[in-house]
Amino acid sequence: MVQQIPGLIRWTLVATTLGVALMLPSRAQSSGKGKFQGRGLATGSVFGVGRNVTASLTFHRGNFTFSLAVPPPKGAQKVTYRGTYPKLQKVGTDSRDFILEGQIQTFTGSYNTQMQINTSGTCRIEVVDSQVRASRCRTAKRVNSTEFNGA
Repeated sequence: MVQQIPGLIRWTLVATTLGVALMLPSRAQSSGKGKFQGRGLATGSVFGVGRNVTASLTFHRGNFTFSLAVPPPKGAQKVTYRGTYPKLQKVGTDSRDFILEGQIQTFTGSYNTQMQINTSGTCRIEVVDSQVRASRCRTAKRVNSTEFNGA
C-alpha cells in the first residue's frame, strides 16, 4: 500500500495538470458514518404549512436515520425516517458537502404516538458545511411526507 501512494500522488498531479476532476471520497464517505444537524422550516406531515424545527441526520454502513422535531417547549411534533442508502453523492470540492439519497423503510410520527410504520419512499438530504440544509422525504402515504429548508 505504501508503494502505491507515490503513484496515486503522481496520477493526481497529472490529472490536475490536464484539468481532469479527481473525486476523492470525503471524510463522511470514507468512514461510512456521520452525524449532522440543522435548523430551519419544515412543511408537511405533523408540521402543517411550516414550523421551526431541528433536523438530525445520522448514517452508518448504508443505513440512515433522519428526524425533524419542533424544539421544546413549543411542541411535541416529530417525524423520523429510517432506511438505506447506496452511497453519498459528493458536491463540490468541500468534504463537508454531500447529498444522501435513500430509500425509506420505516416512518415514525408524533401524531401516531411514535409508532413505527413500515413504508416505502425516498429521502434526499443535502448537507452543506456539515449542516443539514434541505431535505425532501416522500412516502407511500402522502400524509407522512415532509420538506425541510435550513437557515
